[in-house]
Amino acid sequence: MTSFIWRTAHFTLALLSSLFIFIAATTGVILAYDALDEKLPAYQTEQLDHVSIAQSLPILKSQFPEILEIAVDHNDVVSVSGFDEEGEEVHVIVNPLDGRVLSKPQEKSAFIQWVTSLHRSLFLHETGRFIVGIASVLLLLITLTGAVLIAKRQLGIRHFLGKVKKDYFAQFYHIFGGRLFLIPILMISLTGIFLFMVRFEIVKAPENQIEIVENNGSNTTSNLAAFPIFKTTTLDRVEKIEFPFSDDAEEVYVLKLKDRILEVNQSTGQITKSELLPELKLLERLSLNLHTGRTAWWWALILGLACIHLLFFIYSGFVMTYKRMKNSTKNNCSPEEAEFVILVGSEGGSTRFFASKVVEQLQSQGLKVHMDVMNSYQAYDNASRLLIFTSTYGVGEAPSNGNFFLGRLKKQEPLQPIQVAVVAFGSKQYTDFCAFGIKVFETIKSYFWADVLVPLHLINDGNTEEFVMWVQEFNQTSKFKLSEVPSFYQKKTPKKQRFTLVNTPAETLEEDLFEVRLKTPTGVTVKSGDLLAVYPSNRDTTVRYYSIAQMQGETRLFVKLHDRGLGSNYLFQLQSKQTIKASWIQNESFHFPQNATGVLFIGNGTGIAPFLGMLSENVQHIPVHLYCGFKRDSNSVQKYAALLNQYKADSQLASYKFAFSRALVPQYVMDLIKADQEGIAEAIHAGYTVMICGSLAMQRDVELELDRICQSHLQKTLAAIKQNNQIKTDCY
Repeated sequence: MTSFIWRTAHFTLALLSSLFIFIAATTGVILAYDALDEKLPAYQTEQLDHVSIAQSLPILKSQFPEILEIAVDHNDVVSVSGFDEEGEEVHVIVNPLDGRVLSKPQEKSAFIQWVTSLHRSLFLHETGRFIVGIASVLLLLITLTGAVLIAKRQLGIRHFLGKVKKDYFAQFYHIFGGRLFLIPILMISLTGIFLFMVRFEIVKAPENQIEIVENNGSNTTSNLAAFPIFKTTTLDRVEKIEFPFSDDAEEVYVLKLKDRILEVNQSTGQITKSELLPELKLLERLSLNLHTGRTAWWWALILGLACIHLLFFIYSGFVMTYKRMKNSTKNNCSPEEAEFVILVGSEGGSTRFFASKVVEQLQSQGLKVHMDVMNSYQAYDNASRLLIFTSTYGVGEAPSNGNFFLGRLKKQEPLQPIQVAVVAFGSKQYTDFCAFGIKVFETIKSYFWADVLVPLHLINDGNTEEFVMWVQEFNQTSKFKLSEVPSFYQKKTPKKQRFTLVNTPAETLEEDLFEVRLKTPTGVTVKSGDLLAVYPSNRDTTVRYYSIAQMQGETRLFVKLHDRGLGSNYLFQLQSKQTIKASWIQNESFHFPQNATGVLFIGNGTGIAPFLGMLSENVQHIPVHLYCGFKRDSNSVQKYAALLNQYKADSQLASYKFAFSRALVPQYVMDLIKADQEGIAEAIHAGYTVMICGSLAMQRDVELELDRICQSHLQKTLAAIKQNNQIKTDCY
């Protein structure tokens, strides 16, 4: 619950202030660079703390007969304003030790003035200053809530600086940068708030403490070097020295120091008036220096980097939010109509990705599936199966969209028994690995209405191999099959590469099948059975996967043309020599087994593609038997047969059999297996690897038949054969 509140507060504050923080951070980077640039001039005087006014003033007086004032700025640059011997007005930067003129003061460029005005007030004068002040308050709250969220993610303050689990770029550097720049950003926000409060007199400084000292008129001297206050005051403490306009005794030196203002009698050197600045004024100056980076070059650099990271925070924060909200698979029914209900508890969106892949597959098999967050749980009227995918947040806590689940579960029990499965996601980096998922599983199985479908599975760091282990157990309990290909559940697709069409796919169309031939990019090692991720709309959010055959330097796809198929229609309309961008995905779990005793290939339709490529790799002449089903005997099938006959002649294929579902006597690939059941049983017993490629519906039927054969002839279940790693699948 607390995590939900902190995260909601953090996101809401960021959303409300993002525009103003973006403007302030962008201009802040420029102003930080300007502050850093100010520290670099060659005419900057070093070690002003070793130069007293008494040392410098006589030298400057000899160079400039009439001085109006001497100023020392925040960069330790000393400047003189007055008149020269010809009576011309001068305003120059000088060396206080020898009086040399070093340069003329440079005014800020029009651009820097424009940026400063935008940074301070958004060009809205006092209204703008007020808005910027409120933005500083929001930045402080965002920083504090962010720090709390990091602490909770890192399992407490003690581990605040510990190793950060890296899920993806934006998330990792959002947290890493949040820790690295926590102090500078806190300083920016706090000083901004204080300057805002002073500006609008929310806090008021008391009047200066003034002390008047009577002048006894003694010790008259014109030797400035003999003035006690000038002898004891170094230039690093000085902001400005204002000179008397005349020799009149009433005219005095006004010495503006960093903590007080003194009036010094020009004849005696006595202090006649002292104004002590209140602490609030000093704090205001300190805040301004810290906020602008005027204190030191290294601080200006840190502020600039912090502002750059503020811009990154805006970007990465919205990326993280987008990732949490995406993978929103469209439900094909209401909660009341659903046969399958899938509930997701996900903090960063990774868990939802796995759930969405399951939903897509179940929906494609005609099931009514409803996916929602765990907090939306209700007593579902028609659901027969409830799948829960949940992560753990913080110290064994629920993710923000699952923190009410257990309470709702207790109040709304289903009216009928439901088969339940829980998949818990987490990281072994944390001591409370999958703690919330374990709690959910233990709670649910204690209810009388819950029938545990599959034992609890714990998934470490989104490991696809571990997730497929759950999929395999799920498939054994259901007539509806999920893909057991690990690469299908990969969240990150490899870098896109350019593939050039060797043929025009439309020219190869036979019935509803066509072939796509792509020139394999140089330097890419592709193997048959790997996947090609194709982006039909040229966006990463829409991707289609195809098993490939690697033959004669070409990457070949065999594709079924669907009337409304986004991927198949995209590939079908391509032309020879056209270039597309696609990602090659290594699929090691479905490569040809070079050390196997023998291999059985079982597939349907386009599932024959990787097998055709794998046979070319069979240089060791391992016995291979192929069973494949098609709709009808067509020209394209005859092309496959011609190629397979060549493989037989080269001893790379032992036998092949085709089944045609729309022949005069319909036959399916399961019929081929049933007819050869004794030979298949012997092959499995001899250690043959069985490779299945094609549709999930075909895989379901084939595995049912294989399970029957194994139990009948080998007294083993197919599950036991799978545990022996003799079954490889690549079905969608």
